[in-house]
Amino acid sequence: MRVTFATVMGSYSGDWDCPDSVVRALIASPPQCLGAGWGGNWYLHPLAAGETIGSVVRLTQNNRGLYPNPWATPFSANNMAMVHISLLGDPTLHLQPVRPPTDLTVTAVGTAAHLTWTASPQAVAGYAVYRAATPDGPFTRLTPAPLPGTAFTDPAPPAGAVYLVRALAQLTSGGGTYYSLSQGAFSTPPR
Repeated sequence: MRVTFATVMGSYSGDWDCPDSVVRALIASPPQCLGAGWGGNWYLHPLAAGETIGSVVRLTQNNRGLYPNPWATPFSANNMAMVHISLLGDPTLHLQPVRPPTDLTVTAVGTAAHLTWTASPQAVAGYAVYRAATPDGPFTRLTPAPLPGTAFTDPAPPAGAVYLVRALAQLTSGGGTYYSLSQGAFSTPPR
């Protein structure tokens, strides 16, 4: 199948332990399908405003009256959350991904750390630079506004700092215009 996200409905479709699971087959279909979900009424509209497929799953699973529930019964009184909804694939994926920068290099210049990277191959509004004490984070944003270029100097980095650079692009969809960040380019501590 040539789709990015696919959803299926039916009680047998969501059985993960069977050898011919439809949902597992969707995610295993090369080369396009990145996420496959099972379950009832999905609320997918946040994808058109830059949200991730994971946020859509959470919205759908936790719905308790925000949106009408077509599967409601007199017992559930339209407040039943769709907890049977499931996702196989990366929950951080966007409908319109932004191409990330690459080749992040950090060089020690005196007591400062000088970062350079290769620009995103698509038109972007700029870049956001983050720093953490370890590769596991947490990362703190160092640039309050997007940087227009492909270089940044951290004047006083802590020893062993790790950096992350993400591209920021303005995207347009049927849901409007929004800003979205790319995945990041990571560094190792300065040399």
